[in-house]
Amino acid sequence: MSSPLRAEALVAASVLVGIEQRYRTVFENSPDAQVIFDLHTQAPLEFNAAALRLLQTGAEELRRAPLDNHLAPGDRPAFMAQASQVLLLGRHDFECQMRRQDGSIIDVQVRAAAVELEGRSCVHAVLRDVTATNRAA
Repeated sequence: MSSPLRAEALVAASVLVGIEQRYRTVFENSPDAQVIFDLHTQAPLEFNAAALRLLQTGAEELRRAPLDNHLAPGDRPAFMAQASQVLLLGRHDFECQMRRQDGSIIDVQVRAAAVELEGRSCVHAVLRDVTATNRAA
């Protein structure tokens, strides 16, 4: 590779690193809980600190278990049906109940978008605790 081409490749790589760092900063510091999970395995692939706070769990606990382990038992089939709608529609909003590490149940608003990561059908979900709002209604 000639020197000018090598220099261009280094600049391009540096730009990509900067873009990745900006994305990671926004994702990790979002005040809303965010989870990206594989639709077929339900494995959480990426999540931020707000998701850990929402579910009152640690990173290793969330990473180890399929997402349906964090759903209220009665909501598991409905959640997966809603997640499948995300793939069909591209985007889909719905509510579900999730189970925190201590066993307590919370109402969660889910705003989700279909994404493909490394050939996998995934869902990028933004989660908000709406328990207090729902109980006040």
